Amino acid sequence: MPLETQAKLLRVLEDGQVDRVGSSQSNRVDVRIIAATNADLVAAISTGRFRPDLFYRLHVFPIVIPPLRDRPEDIPLLARHFLEYFQSKLKRPRLDFGAQLMDRLVRYTWPGNVRELQNMIERVVIVARSSTIEIDDQFLMPPSALAKADTTDNLQERERLHILQMLDRTMWRIYGPDGAAAQLGLNPSTLRSRLKRLGLKRPVHLTSI
Repeated sequence: MPLETQAKLLRVLEDGQVDRVGSSQSNRVDVRIIAATNADLVAAISTGRFRPDLFYRLHVFPIVIPPLRDRPEDIPLLARHFLEYFQSKLKRPRLDFGAQLMDRLVRYTWPGNVRELQNMIERVVIVARSSTIEIDDQFLMPPSALAKADTTDNLQERERLHILQMLDRTMWRIYGPDGAAAQLGLNPSTLRSRLKRLGLKRPVHLTSI
């Protein structure tokens, strides 16, 4: 959020007061804040984009969620959740994973984290031609293979993953100094064109943001 808004939030946390729009009087409030972010706030503080006093005011009971590669036990649960979700959304008949597929999903490192898993499941639901889902090797290409590959398809996939990771960090906010376009060094209209070319759409649960 902009530094000006950070200052206003800090006042709410420290003084318990808010000013209504158009009012000259302050109102006392009793609130508790649950904050979540994908951004590196320590780095943001060092570059002057986040107030250190607000950070320490919020940093009371931190809960760090490790990346998906560090919690493989969650992969089967998430994979089945996304499968059921996209089956319903895309009105596909009953689908299930192939016998060896779940082992492959658990062994994969998921550089794009949960978003990569979600997008991959959506893609295989779209292209599934039978009730048993199998995944082509190119869907689960390890980072080492991506680094060595130089085909147009692989370069596009690397670009897609990089953009997705930045969109994930910014909660799909495109505009503004902290938006994905600025973080990627792109004009917002250029980023929107690339999203369209790569077939990337804002997740359903973020449509109200």
